[in-house]
Amino acid sequence: QWDIFLLETGFAAVFYAAAASDDGGPFNWVLRAIAVKFLVMSGAVKVFAECPTWQTLTALEYHFASTCLPTAPAWWFHSLPPVVLRLGTACMFLTELVAPWLLLVPWTAVRRVGCVVQVPLQLGIMLTGNYNWFNLHTLALLLPAWADDDGVSPRLLRKRRWSLLGICLSTTALAYAFLKLFPVEPLLVNNAIPTAWSSSSSSSRWWREDVVR
Repeated sequence: QWDIFLLETGFAAVFYAAAASDDGGPFNWVLRAIAVKFLVMSGAVKVFAECPTWQTLTALEYHFASTCLPTAPAWWFHSLPPVVLRLGTACMFLTELVAPWLLLVPWTAVRRVGCVVQVPLQLGIMLTGNYNWFNLHTLALLLPAWADDDGVSPRLLRKRRWSLLGICLSTTALAYAFLKLFPVEPLLVNNAIPTAWSSSSSSSRWWREDVVR
């Protein structure tokens, strides 16, 4: 996965850098599409795995103890209350499955909201595990989406008040998607099924106690 990710990004970046326009021309959109594909596939693989820990949002309750070479801060994240870890898992799904599509919207303000949403996830992974350049690569791939498309987006959408409207609309859409996918009340109940695609009601914490021992 890492090798393919690096190769396809590097191949598109060659043409992006060689483009005459400041915004990378059409290859700006190619890099944005690569970012969306990677992020959505990262979330989709967790859904289609049909793993009970992802389905019940309990994966983070042991992720920080079993991630790639856990760091010292990983212990503090692992020690967070289960409800916080479940909310974190729900936010991760929102960030990987819903928010990436904002990166393809031809409205700079909306795309930048999509970029900002991705940053905490990548920084959190870097803080709690050692994945080499992987997360830095993902963050760098957000730069084309952050770029201002002065020559593409309509003049109206470049005005300040319309930029603020784009930010409000995109954040509202993300909040609505979160509440539809992850009702808040079940997240607070130990044995509830909090996700829209869950098929299992089992929610055990035996492994966490075992890790602590």
